[in-house]
Amino acid sequence: MVIDSNIIIYASYPENQYLRDFISQNAAVISTISIIETLGYHKITTDDLYNLKIVIDSAEIVDLTREIVDRAVMVRIAGKISLPDAIIAATALHYNFELVTNNESDFKGIAGLRIINPLRTITT
Repeated sequence: MVIDSNIIIYASYPENQYLRDFISQNAAVISTISIIETLGYHKITTDDLYNLKIVIDSAEIVDLTREIVDRAVMVRIAGKISLPDAIIAATALHYNFELVTNNESDFKGIAGLRIINPLRTITT
């Protein structure tokens, strides 16, 4: 499964241990674009950085490949979607993984994309 940036952020909150467990128990991968989005926030605090890195370090990082870039281009052509979201969706599609996100509407209409929202499906 590919973890969206918003799930990384939610999982970094100390009270969301269940999300960290979900990520570490399910062979999660994170796109490099999500690292840039989460760690590159201009108002990030030292504590936020520390907590985000714990989540990021619990998953495998996948780099952009030419195939993912090509697929992201096709995703953007097919519908209105931000560049980071297109890359994240393309990563999930490329590896045939589910996308784990709380922002389901950002990814609606992407053919073949399977979405899991752990904030709706996991009970604490």
